[in-house]
Order: sequence, then structure tokens, then C-alpha cells
Amino acid sequence: MKKTGALPYYYCFSMELLNTIIRCLKSIFKYRLGYFLLLFILIISCKKSAPSQALPPITESGQNTFGCNVNGKVWIPYWRCFDLVAGASELTYNIQPIYSTSSLPIFISVNAGNSTDGQSGFIIQQNFSKSDHIYGPGNIIDSVIIHFEVGSGTTYTNYQINPGQNTPRFFEISKLDTLNKIVSGTFAFTLYATVGTNTLDSVVITGGRFDLQFGNYTRCSP
Repeated sequence: MKKTGALPYYYCFSMELLNTIIRCLKSIFKYRLGYFLLLFILIISCKKSAPSQALPPITESGQNTFGCNVNGKVWIPYWRCFDLVAGASELTYNIQPIYSTSSLPIFISVNAGNSTDGQSGFIIQQNFSKSDHIYGPGNIIDSVIIHFEVGSGTTYTNYQINPGQNTPRFFEISKLDTLNKIVSGTFAFTLYATVGTNTLDSVVITGGRFDLQFGNYTRCSP
């Protein structure tokens, strides 16, 4: 006759161990699923905020655009808000009349940065030692100081001009509309930096365009 009664202790131990393993597997699956969901969201987010690889169109309607080719490669402002460090910006500018009593002349200051492929950025400001301010459309290349800084610490400027370099050299304001408060134009030039003792390095800027508004403006990418 078969005996009945309490289950053997080793059977109870085995069932308890099995239940513990099942709970652990469920927990691992739950957290792993959460991890993969988070990773998927981050990937999608990165794809959404990736910078465009095309220059903005040339416009004259105050679209707050800026871009050019640097040594033949598209360069547009791009800096995620989360990654901003002191002194960095995607696009910041200040365009104002010099005097409160008149809409002309104007003052221009533009900072544009890009955090991809190493950090780089443009600083464009008025050169007061060579300019009686800006009164209208035209080539103002000699009235502005232009810096292009790269992550290595090298700064290229328009201070130096290589007489043997036969490349375009202009920062052209094509539209200066004080009524609608728009400043637009195009630019192309070569900037130089002294590297080492006597070596002159350069970057060639082509296809530049900007379409900005009067006032203070700043932005970064999500």
C-alpha cells in the first residue's frame, strides 16, 4: 500500500528553488526589456536630432540660417543643448542699430558652432578699427573680424592675406532691411593660421550664406 502524507523535504526545496529561479528570470527579462526600450528610444532620438548634411538655401526673409563649405565639406551650426559647454553655442547673434535714435548704422556679432567631428566654430564681429559701422548692402569683408576655431586649438583668421592666393574674398550683405529687420548675404574667403614657427596653414570657405534678423538670438538642438 502506498503511503500518503507530507511531501518529502527535498521535493519542497526543489519547488522553492524553481519558483525563485522563475521570479529571477521574470525580473531579468523585465529589466532587460526596459533596457532595450530605453536604448531604442535613445537611438531614435539621436537620429531625429542628427544635423542635416545640406546647406540651407540662400534666402532673404530672416530664416535664422547660416552655413558654408569648409575645405569643400558642408558646415552648418549644430550643438545639442545637453552637450553645451561654457562659451559654446549652435547659433548666437546680436544685430542692433548703433544709436537708439537711428536704424542705421548697425552692429553685427555672430557666433556659430558645430560639435560633430570635433568642435569647431565661427566668430564674426565688427572690426571697429577699420569700419565706420555698416550702413547698407555691400562687401564688408574689411569691416569684420572673422575667426574659425577648431578643436585642436588652431584659430584661422582674416588678419593675414596671402598675396599668392587667388580665391574669392567677400562677406557680402545683399539685403539690409531696417523696416522688416532682416540682414542677409553670402560669403567666401580663405582664413590663415600660423602653425609652428613659420608655416602658414589655411582653410578655404566657399558657398557661405546667412539670413538673420535684428535683435538678440540664440539656439541649440534638442
